[in-house]
Amino acid sequence: MAKQTSIITLNGNVGGLSFYKTKDGHMAREKGGVSKDRIMNDPKYARTRENLKEFTENIRTVKLVQDTIRPAIIRIADPQLYQRLVRQMMKVLRTDPVNGRGLRIVAEGDWNLLKGFELNGNAILSGTLRTEFTVTDTPTDWTCSVPSFLPADYLVIP
Repeated sequence: MAKQTSIITLNGNVGGLSFYKTKDGHMAREKGGVSKDRIMNDPKYARTRENLKEFTENIRTVKLVQDTIRPAIIRIADPQLYQRLVRQMMKVLRTDPVNGRGLRIVAEGDWNLLKGFELNGNAILSGTLRTEFTVTDTPTDWTCSVPSFLPADYLVIP
């Protein structure tokens, strides 16, 4: 991978080169790869198509979960939450015992794999909430109960 070292920094495409910025600095690379048409039709890429279908299913589910819990995560300053949730939901998807590879769906997987998942990886709940709470789950519902408490006494601000 080429790295730009001159004063002039480019972003975008010039001819067959793509210029972009990363945390490591400005980079350049040559365009290339397999065409979309070949991936979607060539029998050699059947496994790739299966992976694409499962990844798409996973991303749709993560979006739905994030939209559902948005009020709880709106003030969480964890930039890695999305990636961590995608990774964990992919584990759930892979446990689907009903559908075969490429057809698996998250809804059929083992959602118990989400137990203990921290919404804020930088400040775990047990480290910030210093009071007892109970979590109950049924096949259709999860509930968390927190007794009344004084925030100054039982809440550690991360």
